[in-house]
Amino acid sequence: MFKYLWYRHVRFRPEFEKDNRVDEFAEYYMSANLGRMKAKGDQIRERVRSIGSNRLQWSTAKERLEAHAHLLRDDEFYSVATKYHRLAVVLALIAISESGLNYFTALIAIPAVGMLAGGFGSILRLAAAVIITVIGILGAEEFFEEVLPSQKYGEVGGAARRVNWARALLWGIVLIGIEYMIFHFGLVRIKDIEGGRVDSDIAKSIIVLSMIVPIVGGGIAWELSNIHDAYKNRQRVDRYARLIDQANTTVETLKEQENGYLQQETNDWWHTYLVLRTMKEYFNRKNGVETAPLSTEHQYARRYQEFYTEALERYNSHKEMQDPLRRLKIDSEVLGVVGRKIGQDGE
Repeated sequence: MFKYLWYRHVRFRPEFEKDNRVDEFAEYYMSANLGRMKAKGDQIRERVRSIGSNRLQWSTAKERLEAHAHLLRDDEFYSVATKYHRLAVVLALIAISESGLNYFTALIAIPAVGMLAGGFGSILRLAAAVIITVIGILGAEEFFEEVLPSQKYGEVGGAARRVNWARALLWGIVLIGIEYMIFHFGLVRIKDIEGGRVDSDIAKSIIVLSMIVPIVGGGIAWELSNIHDAYKNRQRVDRYARLIDQANTTVETLKEQENGYLQQETNDWWHTYLVLRTMKEYFNRKNGVETAPLSTEHQYARRYQEFYTEALERYNSHKEMQDPLRRLKIDSEVLGVVGRKIGQDGE
């Protein structure tokens, strides 16, 4: 009763009293439904466009890698990935160990006197040890790369490049210089501690180990470099594939959300229209008049399916104006029954 009084005397008083038609109520709720759907649909499709732009970039990058980059095949990815991770862990351990061994020689190269006696000196010696380690491993890797040129893993066709003796000589000098630095300062350190509690044979062994480890590390780094590109490119391709799949799933979810929202809103507005139409018919009977038939342009308000189809067509018209390039039109003739999803072809 309260709802009838509200609609009859407040909300739609002029529409109740001016004639015996319900056309204006039908158009009002159709427009209200479309307004709500436009706001929500535009928001959803803006997200879809953003995702589509990212998906296009990922697809382009993936296709470029697949066409031009060296990639691991499916049947070899696991074994090569295992090898890569194992060598990477060993190289990291070698770098840490060599930095510790080089810190031993840095104690004599950077004596703990004056301002170098405290924490600043320790930091400086540690930094020098790390730098020597990096240069030593890098020098050995580049030396091996020049004197033992080979095809990168995953390359097809073509011969391995020739030895570049100039570069090999340059990196060989770098490696020899690092090795001599380790050896020389190591010997000085041995003399410095000789007679103490550290046995000189142990110290010499540490020096020899300090000289060998960078070469081993360089060899491992060289081996890693041969499979690095193919492994990383395959990881990138797989990552792009996952992102594309996630984007496709998200787009489908958004389309479902758009479709569900239209159906729910249309259903709600239809039932509200039915309530108001019933009130108008009751008002007409009270006043001794028959409710006029719906005009031609408002025939969609006879049944829910026609109401839904009209809402869908109007919404598609709005989408065509908003997205002229995407042409996300839904042919209501193909829908057949109410409930066809937005953007779904009639296949």
